[in-house]
Amino acid sequence: MRFKLILLILLFINLWSKPALACGNFYGHNLQGEIVFSPDIYLSATMLSFDKDWLWSQKKELEEKIKRKPQNFQFKSDLSLVLMQLGMTDSALSILRPLIKLYPTEYNVVANLGTAFELKGKLDSALILIRKGYELNPLSHRGSEWIHIKILEAKIKAKRSNPTWMQRNAIITMEELEQRLGEGELKAEQVNLDFNYQIRTRVPFTPAPNAVLSNLFETLGDFNEKYGTYEQALLAYAYSMKFSSNPNYNENIRRKIKNLNRQLHENKGEHDLSPEFHSMLIRSEVDPMLLVLGLDDYADHLDSIYLRNQSFDSLKIAKMQLDSIAKAVEEKDRLADEKIRNQENHSYLYLLGGLALGLLVGILVRQLAKRKAQ
Repeated sequence: MRFKLILLILLFINLWSKPALACGNFYGHNLQGEIVFSPDIYLSATMLSFDKDWLWSQKKELEEKIKRKPQNFQFKSDLSLVLMQLGMTDSALSILRPLIKLYPTEYNVVANLGTAFELKGKLDSALILIRKGYELNPLSHRGSEWIHIKILEAKIKAKRSNPTWMQRNAIITMEELEQRLGEGELKAEQVNLDFNYQIRTRVPFTPAPNAVLSNLFETLGDFNEKYGTYEQALLAYAYSMKFSSNPNYNENIRRKIKNLNRQLHENKGEHDLSPEFHSMLIRSEVDPMLLVLGLDDYADHLDSIYLRNQSFDSLKIAKMQLDSIAKAVEEKDRLADEKIRNQENHSYLYLLGGLALGLLVGILVRQLAKRKAQ
């Protein structure tokens, strides 16, 4: 029993010490009234900025590791990322520029230098490196770096042509997204997950207002209106307005929200919206901008649901792992008992065999003694 208790404690320490990207899943409704699986689209308070206290502790820890092992390039690459998250991009570049010469095909070094160049506004250099990183490791960032490439291409277009380019053009067009769906390898929910990952990793670097994030959210709204759920389309449009500072642009998003609600009402299917989304529907019909005011509260609501589910899932995983270990221990005990029984059985056989042999020898000795006596 004590052994099981120790295992359970170790399992919980292992489960709770692992960082998790808060990305839950639930069932929403498409505009035809069907219930559809959909990843959550939201940004809670913890996603909007970096944990500076934790980053400073990481910086100190990595610097100590580098002192002990100055030839370890992995520690240096990790330190460069921490420095970028702390806003010390020049310091990060002073680490990464020498590293890229020594490790030109090391994905983390290539991708980190690309990010550093992007933060410094060196977009052409950033694009070259992010493309190279995607070639080296297309599965990095859960396979979503194709969006990062499209973002850099769009930022270069805006820089060269017109600063308002992103308010008039989509960074990623619906045609491009439909082509990805047409390949048969990616489903609608995977596109949502790719957008979510890229948006959430970008948000702490780029607080609102931000034209890139506003543009991505608008595309995400359009995509979910056609291929996803009403709920996610509504949230995406609301976030698009949250990250925009342009009244004309926001007016266009308002029209999209009104059109989304009109399609919902015109549909004859049953839309059993959750109480939270029913409330958001009413607010969006009064004034779409009211949605923006309630986004933070709604994100906290979704985050609390995710954390409760994570806690429940962690308990289930821990129990399953503990049961598995307990069964392994029981099997080991059973095999040990079986081995002991076999040994005991063998011992009995050896004993009986020895007695029989001894009796036979005794009889032979007596027979020989009788013959001698005669």
